[in-house]
Amino acid sequence: MFGKKNSSLWIAALLFVSNGSTFASHGQNASPTPTPAQPPAPVLVSPATGASLVQPISLSWNAPPSTVGPIGSYTWQVSTSSTFTVVTASGFTNQEADPSIPIRTSDKVSGLANGTYFWRVKASESTNNGGVDSAWSTSRSFVVTGLGPAPATPTITTPANNAQFHLRESFNIQWSSVVNAQYYLLEADNEPTFSYPLNLTLSPIYFGTQSGAIWGNSAHRLL
Repeated sequence: MFGKKNSSLWIAALLFVSNGSTFASHGQNASPTPTPAQPPAPVLVSPATGASLVQPISLSWNAPPSTVGPIGSYTWQVSTSSTFTVVTASGFTNQEADPSIPIRTSDKVSGLANGTYFWRVKASESTNNGGVDSAWSTSRSFVVTGLGPAPATPTITTPANNAQFHLRESFNIQWSSVVNAQYYLLEADNEPTFSYPLNLTLSPIYFGTQSGAIWGNSAHRLL
């Protein structure tokens, strides 16, 4: 009888240890959340390596194939060094609110001093866990030689010259578009020399050809 009791206790202890070992093994083998695959880097298209250019300079690249989600943005950098230790200029293009509109794979840069520059681009994919960046593209160089020709002068189309409005009456200011214009500056004042302070400068930069306005003084002039 004594021998039987020892045998039963030994078997119970063995089963307990065996079950505990199995539980620990399952905990160690739990799979972590996989890291999303990095998308390929974009491929630069233009300008050609070493091209001599006047500003503004158009940058363009090819979209890489996506891996885990749609590409949500591109980021570009310009530097005087091929190692990009100091970034002279940078910018980005984002996905439009309408998903049917493809994200732009081009942009423009200006405001650079004459000299040699290097540029590169990377893509960022949108996933359920956030964004996944590609590696930077292979860089290219270009040479800035000066400024391009000045753009044409836009023409104000609305309101008409000498138009009159009631106090606090709202209206639109519209002007003609200019080929290759990056943005427009709008100024309004109550005297023809446009000396500061200006009376109607809600936003210094416009990327379209229209601005809203409200008269608050007796007379204004537009430029």
